[in-house]
Amino acid sequence: MPIFFDGQLLVSPGTSSKVDDSRMFVESFARDFYTPGDPTYSVTPDATEANEGATVNFAFQADNVRDGALFTWEVVSEKVSAQDFDDGAMAGAFSVANWAGSFTRTLKNDLSFEEGPEPFSVRVHSGSILGPVVATSTAVMVFDTSVEPESYQVAPSALILRSGGTVTFDVVTSGVPSGRQVQWQKLSGTAVAGDFVTPLSGVVEIQNRRASFSLTVADTVTALRTLAVCLTDGANVLAESLSIAIYPPPSITPKTVSVYEGV
Repeated sequence: MPIFFDGQLLVSPGTSSKVDDSRMFVESFARDFYTPGDPTYSVTPDATEANEGATVNFAFQADNVRDGALFTWEVVSEKVSAQDFDDGAMAGAFSVANWAGSFTRTLKNDLSFEEGPEPFSVRVHSGSILGPVVATSTAVMVFDTSVEPESYQVAPSALILRSGGTVTFDVVTSGVPSGRQVQWQKLSGTAVAGDFVTPLSGVVEIQNRRASFSLTVADTVTALRTLAVCLTDGANVLAESLSIAIYPPPSITPKTVSVYEGV
């Protein structure tokens, strides 16, 4: 097959002796007229915001780099640590093909609460992690989506009460939004509604995880009473208090004074 360059016949059929010379010419031409540029690098996440449990893909571009070249990614953050990733890794290796490579980071839903947004980025090193940094990604902001389980506690301010006294029950919650209303009522004990000057049931509204309600004992209680209260959502008991003891006023026995004439 004849070979032409710039309109000139280099090799024609039957001139196989010129093939080696022509190959040398083509290789020389390639060296002279095609010079690859310096390597350039970039690493780009497919998202700049991610919730816990999500996977972030990083695309690495390495122009003018040979296939099979090795690189190392490294997570960089003041807040994100190994425990924030499913595999617990803060660095890893990968290679490129056709001037490109990729790696992923899957965020762990660690069920910790009130962490707030946590940013991280990745650096890519040439070769090992000790090699020079060739690219740094933009930051990825991680948002905490953990849901704190709801819990309730109710505790009396005193376990012993006298007739006419007042006891306050403090309600402490976790994972309960402000504005939530819960019912409270008698759970057990010998006390009855008539033993109090305040209602023996009611509703409280949770604000900033807390609430409270009070009971005032009537001064007409003449015998020992007991009482435990509970919180309820109308169908289920959410929390139970310790039992309190209500005592009547102490009895006063009048003293008898004997008066003797002449004494």
